[in-house]
Amino acid sequence: MGTRLRYEKMIREMFPQIYYLRVYSPGEYKVFIYVCDKNLELPNHLELQLKEFLSVHGMAHLIHEIKHCSFIKKDKIPPANDPPPEIKILALNGELNAKGIKRTITAAFPFLNMDMIAVEGDLVKFNIPEDVSVSEVEKMVIRDYLHELIPLGTRVELP
Repeated sequence: MGTRLRYEKMIREMFPQIYYLRVYSPGEYKVFIYVCDKNLELPNHLELQLKEFLSVHGMAHLIHEIKHCSFIKKDKIPPANDPPPEIKILALNGELNAKGIKRTITAAFPFLNMDMIAVEGDLVKFNIPEDVSVSEVEKMVIRDYLHELIPLGTRVELP
């Protein structure tokens, strides 16, 4: 596991009884898993099974918190983006070490000549060369896609 899409895929494969699933990470090595079954409940046994599953298959450096899906609104969690198929494929299959992330962003954004310039704690910094013109709206979309491609628990900075 590693990216949001990988987590969601692995959890859904292991727990087919899950009706609603949203994985969200604000950075700071935290991951929130919002979940409920077809009855819109989070039974105690499902929560315990998820905790056990994440303790074995989740990324060890992350703090996992499982919550009922009703907390999404209360926690002000933004809706999940539905990235294009190319980004989904990279998010599901890309490597999550520094070299792999660099290869993944090059594959995702070959026209940008973008570099991953630093990793500082939970912050992954990227740079777009000055000779490449990118609007603020385009940067916002690129940030969203980068967030899908990097490991959960981290944040993206794109000047």
